[in-house]
Amino acid sequence: MAKISLIIPYFNEEDSIHKTLENIESQELPPNEIIFVSSSSSDATFEIIENWVKSRPKKLSKNYLNINSISTTPSSSKNIGIRKSSNEWLAFMDCGLDFKSSWLKDQMKSVEKYNINFISGVCELNGASGFDSCAVAHTYGIGKRRICVPGSLINKSIFRKVGLFEENMRAGYDRIWQTKIKKEKIKRYLPEKHNVSYLGINYASNYRHLIKKAFLYSSAYSVRTANKVVIVYCLAPLFLAYLLLYYNLTFQLILLVYIVIRGYFLPFFKSMNKSKIKNVKCLIQLPIIASVYDLTRFFGFVFGLIKN
Repeated sequence: MAKISLIIPYFNEEDSIHKTLENIESQELPPNEIIFVSSSSSDATFEIIENWVKSRPKKLSKNYLNINSISTTPSSSKNIGIRKSSNEWLAFMDCGLDFKSSWLKDQMKSVEKYNINFISGVCELNGASGFDSCAVAHTYGIGKRRICVPGSLINKSIFRKVGLFEENMRAGYDRIWQTKIKKEKIKRYLPEKHNVSYLGINYASNYRHLIKKAFLYSSAYSVRTANKVVIVYCLAPLFLAYLLLYYNLTFQLILLVYIVIRGYFLPFFKSMNKSKIKNVKCLIQLPIIASVYDLTRFFGFVFGLIKN
């Protein structure tokens, strides 16, 4: 059986790291090397991992590497793990995610069955609260499967061909890297079922959390990318002004159309499990969350472009 290096970046994960360690230890196909990389974590996560490794049998403790790096982004932390790894097969996981004991075993079975060097991770988002469900509905869609780096099993030969992840990026680095994969026409296999899910909040627990995350991700994303999403958000105010002035449409009419389409139609269209946002509280919150999210993304994109 091929040897696997498992790479896990972390930042202030003292509340979830115990579950992550538990899931690692329960793997039916244990990784031969586990590399934890701190992204300038400031809580007790590093010490928790150190104490946990020391409590393992001496034979097993040699398989763990806990790097206290000064990296501040997931992309750079993952790259540190890739460079430090000693095996040809690399598995990726994030703290705060749940994964089955059969995860690595199932991924390696797919490698052998399809004779392929890249098995993607797939996450299903549902929301841990009413607010979180509304936020997920507006971003990814409730119950929708999302391709992600966590949960993936990738041969090092692919990184040698297309390069590592973009350095110093909090968001968007996975999409940039996947664009390189498509350009090189590298095949990958998508599991039929999701292999990772969130342990708690999927996107945001409240408006403060929503604004902070949306701004941080949008500003980081627009620095290295100028895709259609960034262009649409940045040109939206000009389009609104055009409708108001040229077509003499009232602001109230435009607001009503926005509430109907952006507030309700799009989140319900995106979501597979619509029942989670059909209650009265969610129906009231949906258009409000949409407007807060869109405004935050607009300012985030603009800030990122100016900063770049």
